[in-house]
Amino acid sequence: MRAGAFAALLLAACGMTDRPTPPAAPAPAVGGTPAVLAGTSWRVIEVEGRPAAGPTMGFRDGRIFGSTGCNRYTGGTTAEAEMDGQSGRLATPPLATTRMACPEPAMAVERAFLEALERADRWRLTAEGELELAAGGQVVIRAQPAPAA
Repeated sequence: MRAGAFAALLLAACGMTDRPTPPAAPAPAVGGTPAVLAGTSWRVIEVEGRPAAGPTMGFRDGRIFGSTGCNRYTGGTTAEAEMDGQSGRLATPPLATTRMACPEPAMAVERAFLEALERADRWRLTAEGELELAAGGQVVIRAQPAPAA
């Protein structure tokens, strides 16, 4: 009986190693959008380091959409998650927008926002729960989760 217990202990110990457990893979994409971004909506608070009120962003089924604060926009986007699942690459080709004229302050925010969005090549969720889009290593858009409608 003792020999059987010793053999079981020995077999269990053989299964143990000092190798680290590999990190978990990020959650799978949903329709071309990383799961962590799929179905989310954001209120843009900063564009190119300047406060911005009005623009919004949403991600669903490989698309990005929202408002510039003046016009609506939509388009395809390719977002891929890194192993941490909280950051990754982003590519947004030119977007389709409505073409309403708005007062100049809103038009200036719209131009800066769309240009920054199309230049963005990385995304990251911060510890504070904000979404940052960066171009060339510099944050160009900062957003907070949009309140539920």
